[in-house]
Amino acid sequence: MYRHPVNGFRGFLWEPSTEQDVVVLFGLLLNELPIAVAVSQAWTPFPDCIAIKTAPDAAMQVVHVEFEYRSSSFWSHRSEWRQLALAGGSAGWWVVCWHDDLDNRRRQDLPGLEVISLRELLVKKGRPYAEAIVLNWYDGDPSDPIRPKDVESKFDWRSQGLSRAQQRIIDRLRHFDSADYALEWLPRPDIPCFTVRISGVECFKVSANGTIAFPCHRWPEPLDRRTAVLEKLAEALGNEWFKGRETKKKSCELTYLFRGPEDIEPLVEALRKLSS
Repeated sequence: MYRHPVNGFRGFLWEPSTEQDVVVLFGLLLNELPIAVAVSQAWTPFPDCIAIKTAPDAAMQVVHVEFEYRSSSFWSHRSEWRQLALAGGSAGWWVVCWHDDLDNRRRQDLPGLEVISLRELLVKKGRPYAEAIVLNWYDGDPSDPIRPKDVESKFDWRSQGLSRAQQRIIDRLRHFDSADYALEWLPRPDIPCFTVRISGVECFKVSANGTIAFPCHRWPEPLDRRTAVLEKLAEALGNEWFKGRETKKKSCELTYLFRGPEDIEPLVEALRKLSS
C-alpha cells in the first residue's frame, strides 16, 4: 500500500528506479558508506564520479565511481574500464548501484571492482531505518520482471502515488477497447511500463511514474507521414508539444498532453493514420 509522506519527511518517496535516483541517494548516504570518501567531482564522462578515501588508513586513495541502477549494467563498460584501470595505477573502482545482480562469472572478470548496493546497505539496517530514507518499498522479487503479470503488478504498486487525473487517463489507456489496439507489458527493470501498438505500429509507451513517450523516430517512413500524424495529434489534443518531433523520442507528463480520458479516442484516431 502506498504511504504518503508526512511529518516533514525528507527522502525518496519511491524505491529508486533509475541511475539518476542512485546518484542522488548516494549523496544522501555518504555518511553510511562502509568507507569514508570525499567527492572530488561528478560529471558525465566515464566514470561518473571521482572520490577520495578519507579514512585514517586509506592514504588518500582515489576512487573511481560508476553509478548504475543494476550492477550488471557495468559489464558494457568493461573495455573502457580495463584501459583506465591499467592507466590509473592504485586508484580504486566502485560500482554504486541499487540492485547488485552481477553474476559470479562476470564479477571474476572484473578483478578489483567493488560493488556497493545501496539497497543492501539500507536493508541491513532494518526496515524502520530504510523507510526513513526510502518511504515506499516494492515487496516483490527485486530480480528483473520477465512475466507480464510481474510488470503489471509493479506498475499498479508504483502508480498508486499518481494524481487522480493521471490515474483516470492511464486507466482509459489500459482498457481502450478496439480490435486494432494492442497493449503489451514490457519487462523493464526500472520504471514498469506498457507499450501500445495501433494497427501493428508501436505508437507510445506509458510508465508508472505518469509519463508517456512517443517513439516518433521509429514510426513508418516517409517523414511526411509522421509530420501529418503529429499535426493531427496537435490539432486533436490542442497541444503544440507534438510539432517537430518526427525524428525524436520524447516523453512528458500525462496531464500536460491530455485534458482527461475523453482525449484518448482522438489520440487513437490520429495514430491510426500511421498505418494507412
